[in-house]
Amino acid sequence: MTWTGSNELKAQLTRQWERGELLRDLVDEHSRFPLRLSLKTPTSGDITHRFDEVRRWVMALESIAGIRIERQEIRIDG
Repeated sequence: MTWTGSNELKAQLTRQWERGELLRDLVDEHSRFPLRLSLKTPTSGDITHRFDEVRRWVMALESIAGIRIERQEIRIDG
């Protein structure tokens, strides 16, 4: 499983902090929040064949304080 976890999300935030991007927003009066982070997500095959693992992955992300997961329903007619 190579889906994004809490360590990868923390690393993304750390990089932005170290580059001064988060503090720069205070000076520029530019709001970066809500902050979007990159996620490597399960493939459709993962969802089909590893559904329980995918569900545990989502629950683990949702358990991180301050994280909000936005879902999008995709409907395939056919």
